[in-house]
Amino acid sequence: MRIPLIEPYSEGAPEETIYLPKEVYERDPLLLTNDKEKTRFIKSVEKMVRGSYEYKEYISYLIKTQEMNVCSAFPGLSKELVRTIKLEIHHEPFTLYDIVFLIYTRFLNEGRKINVYTLADETLRTHFRGRVGLLPLSKTVHELVHVGKVFLPLQYLDDGFLEFFKDYKLEIENSPLKGVLEKKLEISKTFNFKSNSVLQKKYIYINAEDYDNMVQPFDLTR
Repeated sequence: MRIPLIEPYSEGAPEETIYLPKEVYERDPLLLTNDKEKTRFIKSVEKMVRGSYEYKEYISYLIKTQEMNVCSAFPGLSKELVRTIKLEIHHEPFTLYDIVFLIYTRFLNEGRKINVYTLADETLRTHFRGRVGLLPLSKTVHELVHVGKVFLPLQYLDDGFLEFFKDYKLEIENSPLKGVLEKKLEISKTFNFKSNSVLQKKYIYINAEDYDNMVQPFDLTR
């Protein structure tokens, strides 16, 4: 076997320093040239928030520990009484889309960095600080609210909405959401829960002309 020839180690070995330029990773600035692009962008942020682990855990936390386990439209309907009921958290008077829109407007006005991550992060932080209006609703009532069949007066809300309004008053007053809020406030002043007729009981009686000739059911007790 041949032994390789190795130069002895020397303290005076030459040194060389190589400088590498710093690479800066920057995203291209976000350019939303029309309302359609803006709507698509805000919806993408809304989708990211809803799908995030943090948001799902937050909603679960509200329902389990923050007394949001009772439907706001039916006070007697709770998770404790009906284990199978599906409760959802509803944003009021502004939807989650509206909240993202207002945060986007604030970032734009302040010249802050805008992308789906920064907006989603601020939206989640706003929720975690309890600064949005939220209501627990059963799944069916929640669907009826979103199609305009049920109205929820703003008296039902806690201080979260008031805190959000104070934080984003300027953005709200300079957006179409101001008119929406004023209308909801006006309706809430004279609102009577019985006005939600779709939630009221209705008894339906069937009067069949040929009832006497119908086949009688079997008596299973015999």
